[in-house]
Amino acid sequence: MKIRLASVVTCYKPKKTDIKKITTLSEHFNYVLVVCNYDQNFKGSYNLDLLNKKNIFIIKNNKNYGVAKAMNQGMDFFSDKNVDWICFMDQDSSFISKPKEIILKFGELNLPKNSIIGAKYTIDKKLKKRVDISFIEKDKTIISGMFVPKSIFQKHRLDDQYFIDFCDHEFCKRLKKNGIRIFTTKEPVLFHNLGIRCDLNFPLNIFSKYYSDYSNIRHFLMARNRIFLQEKSYLRNKFVNLKKELKKIVKIIIFEKNAKSKIRSRLLGIYSGWKRIHYESLDEIKNKYF
Repeated sequence: MKIRLASVVTCYKPKKTDIKKITTLSEHFNYVLVVCNYDQNFKGSYNLDLLNKKNIFIIKNNKNYGVAKAMNQGMDFFSDKNVDWICFMDQDSSFISKPKEIILKFGELNLPKNSIIGAKYTIDKKLKKRVDISFIEKDKTIISGMFVPKSIFQKHRLDDQYFIDFCDHEFCKRLKKNGIRIFTTKEPVLFHNLGIRCDLNFPLNIFSKYYSDYSNIRHFLMARNRIFLQEKSYLRNKFVNLKKELKKIVKIIIFEKNAKSKIRSRLLGIYSGWKRIHYESLDEIKNKYF
């Protein structure tokens, strides 16, 4: 069965290793679209001209519009192209199993065509390739490694006001409301990074083996976008979410550096969410608050 796959990669100030991963993607996908969310005059990143392959295309935004808008640009780009599925990817994510094998296995199992497929991920770089690909139905999946068939991406878009955090959760919840089902692989098929691993302030990490240290702007977005989800009734009652927010602040105090500025960022995010303040880009948020 001949299947044509395309990948949309969000790119922000890439490193040499990111360029290598994007080049590897071009060997497994018929087309790769790289959407650049940064000023091309920035000297601390690798030149995208290194991506010199016929099946790699580049959109240069020169501003950080976030993951959601980049993926929407990708869906627009491929909506009239000869592709069957598109796969959203972060620049630092990479597949363990071949993408085409995932799609072919999904088809062999006769699972519903009106579905999207998520890739279960791991942070363990030593994990070897899985050959026993199987699937389980879920309520949501992360954006990186998400496969969306053409019949769906021609009709649905991500909400680009979320920029990054929870944009995938909101997208999945909205798709489910429209009768679209969500499956993920049971076993990890993707290497994926979750922020920066902490040098813990707490002497013994008794709560978790892994904790991510996010930037101020990510804390702002996580707090703000949780309120956006609450307004759409995609989350449980506000008291449960308030409890989650308080637990998050406690974890920041215990685990993360610069806790004071990060708690301030979350409070600003909560205020922005309550006021339903919209922004054009992440650069606008950064210039206003940080």
